[in-house]
Amino acid sequence: MAGGPGEDGDRFGSAADDYAVHRADFPSAGIDRMVALGVGTAGQRLLDLGCGTGTLARQFAARGCSVTGADVDARMLAAGGALAESAGLEVSWRECPAEDTGLGSASFDVVTAAQCWHWFDGDAAAAGVLDALGIESAHVVGVSMGGMIAQRLAIGHPDRVLSLCSVMSSPRHPSGSFRLTMSLMRMDQNQDTMEGRIRFGMDTFRLIRGSGFPFDEEHLNQVATDAAERAWHPEGTNRQLAAIMADGDRGPALAGLNVPCTVIHGTDDRLILPKCGQRTADAMPGAELVMIEGMGHELPEGAWPQILDPICALIARAEAARSGSGQGPVAMSRRTADE
Repeated sequence: MAGGPGEDGDRFGSAADDYAVHRADFPSAGIDRMVALGVGTAGQRLLDLGCGTGTLARQFAARGCSVTGADVDARMLAAGGALAESAGLEVSWRECPAEDTGLGSASFDVVTAAQCWHWFDGDAAAAGVLDALGIESAHVVGVSMGGMIAQRLAIGHPDRVLSLCSVMSSPRHPSGSFRLTMSLMRMDQNQDTMEGRIRFGMDTFRLIRGSGFPFDEEHLNQVATDAAERAWHPEGTNRQLAAIMADGDRGPALAGLNVPCTVIHGTDDRLILPKCGQRTADAMPGAELVMIEGMGHELPEGAWPQILDPICALIARAEAARSGSGQGPVAMSRRTADE
């Protein structure tokens, strides 16, 4: 958040007691999956940004992490401290904005931010994450709104970005299908039952899918279930849209980038239309545009090779340029993933 302690935090502090009582935990299965992949394992130093009452921080502390929870609101932190103490968990609490934690470089092994990134100054917070992890620069990939955040990071901190891959995104407020937008707006988000919330998630997945890949009912039902169990805040969608609209046009700033770039988009994306991917590639010098036939606003398993291969190729080009075997960012031909 842009404001310091006591400023932006005031909008949340009055709800600290409600958060402490009613805020649902994140699905244990999801966290266990992360631990199995080496993220948040016992002994790792973990920083949880925008921690609120420490819902995620406490779950990782219970798994043996050395956890610091950071938030702008002292009342949230106090409520989190009480919850941790009652559970016999040790968590350090720090009142600070995500963009300027004041913590030293390489202080942590893992940085998390659970359902709060839209409140941050995205590029400043992303740079702060790299600092906390002790990473001087990185290959950056962002999907949908994450692509817009990745663009902002490259614009604001070009020295931290070795390569940029923008997936299903846009250089400004994106164009979408009017019919799809109206369908999403008409969907009833005021679901009182878990079954209704899962059904809402599945209906959304069906609306934004493309025609080129199978609809994995079982997997997506589990994704919708995890999301509904983790937290149900439909108003977050409106906040996300407001953040996108408020950010304006990044095109002129993207034109000044001097990093290798790849843009990936689906030909069936009706939420952020394919022309937005074209605009993103046109805005960035030498960007490669990869259009995946039949992919909607989704990351279906069948498309993973077509997504990952261009990302790996981008990283290889960037690393070759860094090692001196290349001449820096070079112009890439535009192609589709099927070619």
